[in-house]
This record gives sequence, structure tokens and C-alpha cells, in this order.
Amino acid sequence: MILPSLLGGLLIYIVSQIILSLYGEFKLSPCTNLLVIGVFSAQNHSDRRQMIRQTWGSLTDNCQSILKFVIGDEICPIPPTDRLTPHVCESWTPQLPQSDSTQKNFEISKFGSLRVFTSYTFTVKQPVTLTEISICSNLLTDKNRRARVVVKNSRTDEIVASASFIFDERTSLHSEGVQTKRIGSARLEPDFEGELSVVSTELFDCHGCQMVLTEKTPLPIFECFSQSDGFVPKSSLDVQPTVVAGLGYYIDHFGAWENYLKNKSIRAKEWDFLVADLKRQLQQEAESYGDIFWVNHIDTYSALSSKLLIFLNWVSSTEYIYVLKTDDDVFVNLTAVLEELSLGKSDWDWWSCFHKKGWLPPNSGKWRDRLSNSREYPAFPSGAGYVLRVSSVRRMNMSVIPTAGEDVTVGRMADGKGFVALEKSTCYWACGYQSNSLNPCNVPELDPNQMNITWNSFRR
Repeated sequence: MILPSLLGGLLIYIVSQIILSLYGEFKLSPCTNLLVIGVFSAQNHSDRRQMIRQTWGSLTDNCQSILKFVIGDEICPIPPTDRLTPHVCESWTPQLPQSDSTQKNFEISKFGSLRVFTSYTFTVKQPVTLTEISICSNLLTDKNRRARVVVKNSRTDEIVASASFIFDERTSLHSEGVQTKRIGSARLEPDFEGELSVVSTELFDCHGCQMVLTEKTPLPIFECFSQSDGFVPKSSLDVQPTVVAGLGYYIDHFGAWENYLKNKSIRAKEWDFLVADLKRQLQQEAESYGDIFWVNHIDTYSALSSKLLIFLNWVSSTEYIYVLKTDDDVFVNLTAVLEELSLGKSDWDWWSCFHKKGWLPPNSGKWRDRLSNSREYPAFPSGAGYVLRVSSVRRMNMSVIPTAGEDVTVGRMADGKGFVALEKSTCYWACGYQSNSLNPCNVPELDPNQMNITWNSFRR
């Protein structure tokens, strides 16, 4: 009886050691490198980053999942009010006119660009009232007797001012190869975005036009359009653009405009102080948490696509299986997302709420895109949250020129690659600001307090 008992105990011991060995091996390698999360964040959004760390970000374990805040490592040296728009790091350097009488956004010069542009887009930095429209007299000939200059609101496509010109019209004011017509006053408020274009039933010859746009005005230029090249960024031109039409206006609140220009040096000094302080805060935050992914780029909204390309290039070199991109104002239902990814489905490339093919490039706002090569966008995911399989990222077109929002850039990178979307899942991603109320993967557009409330709601 003793021998069988000993043999039974020995067998139990051996089996238990095998189980412990197997279990021990499993415990030694629990990291599956399942998901890397990139939260795109602005440099001065430390309160949003901290709230994510305290809420849904606390569910990451730096093993199965890891979270990185993607931030540009350079701060724009230009004060926000002195930039072309708040979304770019381009300087705007107007000059104070000698008087508050009618001004023009052009001058007569032989030193403009060799290309002559028939249209251009612009914004308004200070309130102005349009009073005149001018056209290059050389456009009007026996063969092209009529032309119309139109100023449209880029957001609404509404015509806000226009003037028609006829060859050898004696009622117009002729001066240095320019015809000018007075129009009914059209007031343009700050942040207005517009487009001036010349409409004619005939092809016109721009040769000899010497109307050159000037930087001295409160109407800075975005892009210029030529019949041969389409839209080109004004910032890409070595000299001021030669155009076929221009505007006359007077500046509302001339005194405020004068004070704004005089205080430029003060704004620069104040901004330098804020930049130095922000650098210190960012360095301290990075050292304290170790969760910031620095992108070698100036951190502006217009740089989001460039930041994305850099981040995805890094991700493609890692062993992670999936990458999730979201923003610092988005709550992510990480438990549900990880549950879906842990199923190991292999028949999809990306997972999000998708905008279908056919969206038109916006003409205004922070997503404005006049430089797109196509007239419509391919299908693209919602920027508030999407997951890509890393092996699929390696197949994407990384040479895409980032001219639009980062979500559209992802669509362009995947266009033509045969990407398959995950459709039936444990949760569903939000499109825009609306989330799926039944089982959301994310809840977008939250301030830190709303993020905390949402977190507590999900915990219950």
C-alpha cells in the first residue's frame, strides 16, 4: 500500500511541477504588444492629458497596451494674433497705411511673378469695407469684350461683391492699365475667408498685366490660381503674385488697426516669455510621466497630417499588432476596444466610423484644402478614433503629401490598397461629435470635466 501511495504522490508532484512550469513560462511573457495608442495633443493641453492619465488611460499597462501623447517638439515662435491664421505658423507682416482713406490690395509694378493669376483666396484680419473692384485693362479686347470680377464667401459660396467690365468702357476710371468700378459697400469681418475670380466667356490673354498683390493690407492671401497650374500656395512664391483683378477698401476702426500694429513688438516679447514657460512645463511633464512621443515638427493644427506620418512610420517599425489614433478631447472605451482586438480576427485592415468616398475638399476653415489633386476625397476614418492593423500600415502609401486633415490623409494613404473595414464589433466608433449611444468605442469633444464624468459613468 505504501508503494502505490508513494507512486501516486510522485505522479501528482511531477504533474504539478509541469503545470507550474508552464504557468511560470506564461507569466514570464504576458506582454502581447497588442495595441499602441497615439493621443494627438496640443502642447498647451496638459490638463487634458492629465485627465486621460487619471481616467481611461489608466487602463493601459505598458504591456498589452501602451499610450503615447503625440506632440510636436517645436513651438511656433510667432504670436497667434500675428499669424496668417491660428492654425498655421506663417507670419503676417502688414504695414500701416499713410491715411484712413481708400486703400488697395495691389500696386502697379514690373517686379511681380511671371505667372499671372486669375483668381486668389484670402482672409480678413481687421474689419474692412469693400468699395471698389479693379481689373487689368489688357484683359478686355475686341475678342474678349466682357469680363466680370466676383468676390465670394468661401464658406457659403455667396457672392458678396461683383463688377462687370466692358471693352473700352468710357464710364470707368482708367489708370495705369487698370479699370476700376465703384461698388455698393460690402463689409467684411475678421476671419472672413473669400475668393476673388474673373469670369469671362472667352479665354483671355493676361500678357502685360502689372497688378501685383501687396503684403501691406489686412487681406492676406492663401493661394493663387492660374489657368496652367491651378492653385499654388502664396507662401511658395519667391515674389509677390501678379494678378488680373484687385480690391479697393477702407479700414474700419483705423485707430484700433494702428494700435494693433504698434504693439507688435510687445506681443512678441510676451509670447517669448510664454514659450519659455511652456517649454519648461513640457520638459517636466515628459520627465514625470514618460508617455510623450515627440515629433520633430512645429506643433500647429495644420501640422497634424505631418505628425501622423511620423508617428505611423515609427509604429510600423514596432512589434505591436494594432495602433489606435485619437485626440486629447476623446474618451476611449478601452475595455471594449481591447476585448474586440483580443479576439484576433485577421480579416480586416482598419476599424472606425468611415466617411464614404465623395466628400468634397473644404474651401475654408481649419480643414481648408485648395491644394488637393482630386476633386473628392476617398473613404476615410473619423479622426476622433480609428484602429489600424500595423501590418496594414506597412502597406500604406507613406509618400502622400499632407494637404488636408489627418483623417483624410489616412484615407489617401490607404486608397487603392484594398483595405477591408471591420464592421461587426463589440463597440462602435463615433462619427464627428456624436457617439454610438448603445455601445460606444469612444465619446468625442469633451472638456476635462466632461471626460471625468464620462469615465465615472462607464465605471458604474
